[in-house]
Amino acid sequence: MHYETLSEHQWARVERIYDQLDAGEIEAARLEVDAMLGAHPGHPDLRMVDAAVSLEEGDPERAIECLKGAERSADPAAFFHMRASAAYELTRFEDASADAERALAVSPRLAEAHDLLSRIEAHLGRQESADEHAAVAEAIDSEAFPSPLS
Repeated sequence: MHYETLSEHQWARVERIYDQLDAGEIEAARLEVDAMLGAHPGHPDLRMVDAAVSLEEGDPERAIECLKGAERSADPAAFFHMRASAAYELTRFEDASADAERALAVSPRLAEAHDLLSRIEAHLGRQESADEHAAVAEAIDSEAFPSPLS
């Protein structure tokens, strides 16, 4: 399939959806992404947004389904991170680990991926690796990923 690049206006709508998610306005985000998908069904970048909304709705299975066909999205690191997040929520820690590593291969300074990998590694009993990834996440973005309190 061939997909056209989203317009500047459409990217602004995508940003608004992420802002709505940040503000906890999940229902509004769902309405917006559904409207965009209605106009551009199957668009890889909109599948990514749909997956993000699905994760916020607490539906990681749906998020994984949304990501099928999103491999060609504009941001491969975000794609792998999103899929890792969904796998993590489903306690598929080995799958989550592999995708988090893929995200970091594309974007080594993606603090969110280091943080996620830290949590995955802790679940897998690999505390040294978990601590290393937590430290990297904090070094990249100490405001979002501070050290845990002692």
